[in-house]
Amino acid sequence: MRHHTAELDGRDYGTLRPAAERLSEAYPNEATLLYRLLVEAVLDRALSRYYAYAAKDLASCQRLAPMLTMAEGMESHETFMTRLKASHKRKLGFWSLIAVP
Repeated sequence: MRHHTAELDGRDYGTLRPAAERLSEAYPNEATLLYRLLVEAVLDRALSRYYAYAAKDLASCQRLAPMLTMAEGMESHETFMTRLKASHKRKLGFWSLIAVP
């Protein structure tokens, strides 16, 4: 799946979020990739009415971070957060929902 995330549409939350939830326990890397895709789809399109959902998906990423195995091409949670903050630093409505360390 890791190699096919570019084929997925992050706006398909009705499919991707339940899939990520089901994968979380046994496949944290794959679940994290789906949650990240959901977060970035909202932020890339500046869909402020969905920021609360993106914040919950990001919280799921944080929860799964200790379980990640650093497979080839997989960003650490810290690297993902750094990239996300740099790319979307002006989306204050989103960041106000996040407890950023």
